[in-house]
Amino acid sequence: MNKTKKAIGLLVITCATIAAILATIQTLSGELQSKIGYGYGNGIFFSKNHNKAFKWFLKSAERGNAKGQSNVGVCYYYGYGTEKNYGKAFEFYKKSADQGYSAGQFHLGICYLEGRGTSVDIPKAIHYLELAKKQNQPKAGEILEKALSSFKIPTSSPEGLPSIEQLTAFAEKGDAKAQYNLGSAYLNGWGCNPRPEDGFRWWKRSAEEGFSEGQYGLACLYLQGKGTIIDNKAAVDWLKKAADQNNAKAQRDLGAFYLGGGPGVSINIQEGLRLTRLAVEQGDPIAEYNLGFIYLKGKGVKKDEKEGKRLIQSSASKGYTYAQEQLLKLNIK
Repeated sequence: MNKTKKAIGLLVITCATIAAILATIQTLSGELQSKIGYGYGNGIFFSKNHNKAFKWFLKSAERGNAKGQSNVGVCYYYGYGTEKNYGKAFEFYKKSADQGYSAGQFHLGICYLEGRGTSVDIPKAIHYLELAKKQNQPKAGEILEKALSSFKIPTSSPEGLPSIEQLTAFAEKGDAKAQYNLGSAYLNGWGCNPRPEDGFRWWKRSAEEGFSEGQYGLACLYLQGKGTIIDNKAAVDWLKKAADQNNAKAQRDLGAFYLGGGPGVSINIQEGLRLTRLAVEQGDPIAEYNLGFIYLKGKGVKKDEKEGKRLIQSSASKGYTYAQEQLLKLNIK
């Protein structure tokens, strides 16, 4: 009889202990809740179960845990344990990124790059991918290179480029093209050690002389903070000057700013479309991709998947690798 009572007492204690443990789990820290979600998501210590993983990640996110917020974003982005929803994925990635979590910054950068849950915004994509790269987030550097393709500073020395001494002689006489080439040489180390500050100085002189490539290049330097400090307002001002001279790259990038609400400008769909179309008329492949994406999504224009795909195919045929990758996805679907 005593043994039976002890057994019953032990059972009651055990049940009470289990209940206490379960109650404690509900109030666990967001960090631990995220780890439990990770365990369910990857089959570590628990049987793999995306539904349970999502629920634990959501508990963690609701407690303000940046890792949990990023993982909730992943679940919404890919439809793990919940319905796919790019808008909600973007929302949770943004919360995570704003807390400085590198994975959240990385995923948010991709959202801005691909227009998932938000408008395409290359400058913001670059910003968040750079933050993630600084924290050694895997693949951030690789994706950042794709984003930077819109703001590409030349890296290979043109054949027949004069020596630094010859370029300097022409540049000091006010030759805007020589000033631009001299700046390019200093930025890339063509015939000299790289000197970004001197590169910036000569591109600025070229821009002030009215050379559109110098104006566009100077805008890129301000956006990247190369040879100078980041100054988005100055970047937009120089992009406008270059675009007014029918520089396709400036029209394309300024158009993307207006379409996505980039730095220094407010969203203006009609102006963004106007500039993007001007760049497309000049055959710019990145502008073709941007406009094609707009037609696919029907943002500011009547949705036209046929025209969208045609533009992306044209962009891909000109060697724009990102368009080639997206075209492959479209064909798979």
